[in-house]
Amino acid sequence: MVPAPQSSASEVVWIYDTEAAEYLDAFPRAIVVYDCVDDHAAQAGPDRNPERVEAEEQRILKRADLVTVTSQALLKAKRRQAKVIHLVTNAGDVELFATRSTSAWPFSWPQGNPVLGSVGALDSYKYDFKMIADVAQRRPGWQFVFVGAPVVEQKGKQLAELKKLGNVHILGTVPRQKVPGLVAHFDVCLIPYRENRYNAASFPLKFWEFMATGKPIVVSGLPELKAYQDVIGLITSADQFIRETEKWLRSPELSSSKRSQLAQNHSWAKRTERLLLLLSQTINHR
Repeated sequence: MVPAPQSSASEVVWIYDTEAAEYLDAFPRAIVVYDCVDDHAAQAGPDRNPERVEAEEQRILKRADLVTVTSQALLKAKRRQAKVIHLVTNAGDVELFATRSTSAWPFSWPQGNPVLGSVGALDSYKYDFKMIADVAQRRPGWQFVFVGAPVVEQKGKQLAELKKLGNVHILGTVPRQKVPGLVAHFDVCLIPYRENRYNAASFPLKFWEFMATGKPIVVSGLPELKAYQDVIGLITSADQFIRETEKWLRSPELSSSKRSQLAQNHSWAKRTERLLLLLSQTINHR
């Protein structure tokens, strides 16, 4: 057996995934920070056993000197179990997306056909493919562009059916530096998520990156974003999806500058500064 390293209070174990719980005993005197960014037990995937994840998380919460969470739902769920807990919402690469530079566009449509687009992992535990298909069929002139690919469900039936629609286009994985240039072609940015336990605790990174562009955003399945309902379109049905999108297409400049300004307060640099301050306070109070 290899002896455990002799850690000190100056060592910090920063945990992002609950599987790291198995390493806690190797650092008996280290400061432990748990950065909880998702409801991990609700996350889909072949290796995500909910009972195991919950047991791992309980062990981490019991040991952690500092817990940070990215949503109000996570704060409510973890606050009684944590010694010290702070809400530190997700940020985004706002500088990159605020540049407004454009990339080569692989499509050619008649002028006037609006582009509705999204970015991210195309898995059905996140995206409401049924609602998207409904809207795409009812508005065949709208072009739906998705930058990304499935991560969990490589052969999901709902996504396969969606791909059959002539106005739905899946670009697949794209180098990150090229994504803002593609988003620049969107008329409306979409985060059309399902209503479920996982999304109820989620604060997607793409939100602040879309906000940085100033473009209209239509969102579903994300109660954490209700705080921004005065500058985005929050929807719960295909009918609302169409109404909100049509509204933003008529007045794309509405709240544009406010979205861009709000995003400037949510860069990774500002989040890092906040997290390092909390860590410093934790070390000083140890």
